[in-house]
Amino acid sequence: MSEQKNRSRHLIDPEIISAVDLFPTTDLSESLLMESRQNQSKMLPKIDVTQLFPVTFEENIVPSYFGGPDIRIEII
Repeated sequence: MSEQKNRSRHLIDPEIISAVDLFPTTDLSESLLMESRQNQSKMLPKIDVTQLFPVTFEENIVPSYFGGPDIRIEII
């Protein structure tokens, strides 16, 4: 691995660095990203995870304390 691609290696926990080294590295491009997404979608089954893990969604608007724009908060 070149020094340019290795700039953030020191941020990885030394206890798991050997596991991280097992993942292949590559230069990411738009076409490679799209190809990867298509391959993953073929390998992973389409399931509705909300049936396995029920989720509730709530959206609230909180007024800004200093007269600025209101703040939208999403609670899941």
